[in-house]
Amino acid sequence: MATLPRLSALTPAVVDRLYGIDRAAPSDTPVFVILAGSPGAGKSSVAALGLLPFPAGTPYATINLDTLLESLSPFRAASSMAHFLKQDPAIAESGLVRFASITAYGSRRENLGLFKWYDEARPELPVVDVPPETLAAFNAVRAEFAPLADAEAPARLLDINAAAMARAVAKRIPIVWETTLSLAARSGRVTKIDDLMEELAGTPYRVVIIHVTGDPADIAARIRARQEYGMPYEVPPYYRYVKATPESVAEYVAGNAAAVAALRRQYRGRIEFHEISPTMELARLPRSRSMRRPLQRDIISAFYGPQNREIPRELRLSSNSLSLSNSSSSSRRKTNRRLRHRR
Repeated sequence: MATLPRLSALTPAVVDRLYGIDRAAPSDTPVFVILAGSPGAGKSSVAALGLLPFPAGTPYATINLDTLLESLSPFRAASSMAHFLKQDPAIAESGLVRFASITAYGSRRENLGLFKWYDEARPELPVVDVPPETLAAFNAVRAEFAPLADAEAPARLLDINAAAMARAVAKRIPIVWETTLSLAARSGRVTKIDDLMEELAGTPYRVVIIHVTGDPADIAARIRARQEYGMPYEVPPYYRYVKATPESVAEYVAGNAAAVAALRRQYRGRIEFHEISPTMELARLPRSRSMRRPLQRDIISAFYGPQNREIPRELRLSSNSLSLSNSSSSSRRKTNRRLRHRR
């Protein structure tokens, strides 16, 4: 996945390409699908299994705030560093690494303020015996993004996402919105759906909510597999933290269920409701892989560190080895020698 260097790189044209707004065709009878459910419940699987209320092969826009966040290098760099450090039991127990990506949604800083946790933890990292070579590598990554710390983008991720939604609605194209739902504490309403229904008033959209749910223990297993054995091995790597205990997932599931129940009462006759529980074959989840720490550190450093270094265009990490593609033979040999030496 190609990444973008800063928040302001998410121009309308780029976002429309990421969301598929530019590929979807207008319809006289457009459908707006809300895929609602806990993280890891299988919302993306519903689309992959062809369970959406569109004719087969229909191009549609997929609105998902995390798509924007995960397209940005500052997020991928900061999250990868946090995940790497938290693999050390002493660091995890110390509580030094307090990375939380959700605060980035409302930031206007070009680096989304995603390195605050590292700036706070850095003075204490030597105390918990983080190797000097790791500190040097991560300090270099941090320095690479330092010029973005005080620069401001024209809009926040939340604003960019809302503007994209408005463009898709104005275009009258099929839309899928992947989201979680919850009741506002004071009003007992689902504010984001109230706002959406107001935006869709006077349009020909048919609104469908597909509530995706399942057993909390199964969902927790899927989240852990995605977090530990999927994202850190992506090209380039990243990490998206979600609490993945059955107890925490049960809270997500209950919150979404309560929100959907309230919406059924509030929007009866105006919204069409469905519930799906995708079958999870836990035996097919990726097996646990040991994190090869020096190699992983070098991959993070190569992708997100100083840009004047000679590195291959693409590094691919598997459970056993590092393979290089789209690079010259000379560059490949140099990088292999460097990585073997650092192991």
